[in-house]
Amino acid sequence: MEKPEQIGPYRVDAELAHSNICTVYRAYEWKLDRPVLIKKLHPQIARDEEIRDRFAREAQICARVKHDNIVDIYSYSSDPELMMVVLEFVDGQTLGELIASRGRLDWKAAAAILWRVLKGLEFAHSKGVIHRDLKPDNILISKDGQVKIADFGLAILEEAPRLTRQGTIVGTPAYMPPEQISGGDIDHRSDLFSLGATFYEALTGISPFRCQTFSETMKLVLHGQPQRPSLLAEEVPPELDQIILRLLEKQPTRRYASAEQALGELRQLIEQRGVELEPRLIQQHLTGPGEPRAHLQTRAPSTTVITTPLKSLVPVWAPLTVAAATIAAVILLPGTNALLDTSEYRVSNKLIEAALQVPERAAVSQENTEQSEQETPARNAMNITQHEPDNLRPQTHPPHGPVMSEQSTQAVELAAIEPDDTVAVEPEKPSPALPGRLRITSTPWANVSIDQADYGPTPLTEAIELPPGEYQVVLTNDQFPTPVLETVTIKPDGESRLDVNLWSNFGVVRILTVEPWAKILIDNQLKGETPMARPIILTFGKHTLELHNPGYKVWRRALILSRENSSIEISTKLEPLESHSQIR
Repeated sequence: MEKPEQIGPYRVDAELAHSNICTVYRAYEWKLDRPVLIKKLHPQIARDEEIRDRFAREAQICARVKHDNIVDIYSYSSDPELMMVVLEFVDGQTLGELIASRGRLDWKAAAAILWRVLKGLEFAHSKGVIHRDLKPDNILISKDGQVKIADFGLAILEEAPRLTRQGTIVGTPAYMPPEQISGGDIDHRSDLFSLGATFYEALTGISPFRCQTFSETMKLVLHGQPQRPSLLAEEVPPELDQIILRLLEKQPTRRYASAEQALGELRQLIEQRGVELEPRLIQQHLTGPGEPRAHLQTRAPSTTVITTPLKSLVPVWAPLTVAAATIAAVILLPGTNALLDTSEYRVSNKLIEAALQVPERAAVSQENTEQSEQETPARNAMNITQHEPDNLRPQTHPPHGPVMSEQSTQAVELAAIEPDDTVAVEPEKPSPALPGRLRITSTPWANVSIDQADYGPTPLTEAIELPPGEYQVVLTNDQFPTPVLETVTIKPDGESRLDVNLWSNFGVVRILTVEPWAKILIDNQLKGETPMARPIILTFGKHTLELHNPGYKVWRRALILSRENSSIEISTKLEPLESHSQIR
């Protein structure tokens, strides 16, 4: 496609990306003598109401977060024939590119960049904006040392209705917080987890959760405990270890309560360690030889797109902020109108199923430890509790007193257990606890999985023997849109029962009569055509039902399903289009 020489008041210098939905240009604004980035929707696409709403939402969010550490939006045009956003053009590189080229960052440079990202994040959160996709590729560092958060295409406003369909997650799995992967509520603390994963990678050259497969990555996010960064980069001070690990807490309540609180602790580190924050000093930190990333980690391709099932995808918009010579590729998925940044994932609950299982509880031998050191770097970054004594593990919440060095901590603990003149008596070894038994029934049938082990469909003829402890049972049935999760406690030499009614976890929509007939779409996903005898099973929450017939107006209704209102019946008559009624 031949690029235009001019778009409105902007001279077009280069086409950076093109798809069937939009084109991205690097351009120049004559009046203000500055380079800009233009993302322009094709006119035929701009007529789609949902796409226009998403595009407008993106522009609204960008306009709300005007800050020195956030990529700026200059203008927005809502004209269907010229629908576009004009964004700040950052001449530099992404943090992801910097890590790839240097292996890992000097810890002082990483702290200075983290300071600026937290400042931008603090401002965005104060305006009610949650980014939802913080990662190295969405942090830009200009040639003069400025740091900016980019790509608010997946961001949401806390007070605004969600445009994301129920039962899907969006974002990049290796940087998602556990609550985002499991479909729970997210808030500003979710961004803090993503920030922790990003700067863990900046400090060590290793992503704490990235694996070769999507499901393995999600399992690590949900259950893996990263080692402190200083075990992989020994120059990292213990105070920064504590900041990063607290950002990576699995439970939002155990993370920092806000970006402002995290800034407070980072400020103490910066003052105590003499870290410079001037942009020119960031430049100096980032020049010179780095450690090749290839020696630290084989980075999984960032262009992977999860596309199964395609019908579960709905349009996604991400502003393509680019560095001077780079831009994320854009793919139009066949059979959909979903425009995806190739580093982003939008995944249905069906793909989350395997990740919602807890890791094995068996103790790991020294032989297994040696084997694990030769596995993927992401797994090497994980800390198995049995391997590391408590006195070597950093506190997730910083102590109120001065931080003790690792050596002094060991000395204090060794002194505390030094024997007196008395003779030490070896404690009696406890006898191993007998396993317990678990019987499971479900209505209707379901496949049973416990701790990554499959036990087949119910009814199970025998009880399952398990060591004492707490377990998460995953029950799946293809009729139901998501797995059902139940937690059970197994007691020594006892028997427990788990009786699950899958129907109590979902709502049901029955389409009784539609005159004359219609295709049934729920949350933009085709469910079939009327007449439909079988019920449609949905997760609790808000859904949108649409009935389509080419000669009639689209019939649309919001559905809200809950335990109290778990069944909805629909009977309606479609309204003819005016032209259709005149012809008849």
